Amino acid sequence: MISWFEAFLLTVAIEAPLVALAAPAGKRRDAAIDSLALNLITHPCAWWSVQQWPEQWTAIELAVLAAETCGYALATRVGWRRGFALAAVANVVTAALSFVF
Repeated sequence: MISWFEAFLLTVAIEAPLVALAAPAGKRRDAAIDSLALNLITHPCAWWSVQQWPEQWTAIELAVLAAETCGYALATRVGWRRGFALAAVANVVTAALSFVF
């Protein structure tokens, strides 16, 4: 099993570029920075929660999706649909990869 810090670095290394690529051209830098900031908030909470309640993994991931959707919609100012799309793309990929590591 990898450590929280290793998982965090891997998550950011995957999610920030994905979010930047999926963001509108004028928002790519902001989206990447916001991805890092959002992960600084959501990743430790999700990691701890999954350690405590592994059977609630899906609910925890949905909570992360909701929080990051709000972050992208409000901080990156891409709107709710695009915010959901950014959060969904990033989290589906990293959630799927969590089963590999």
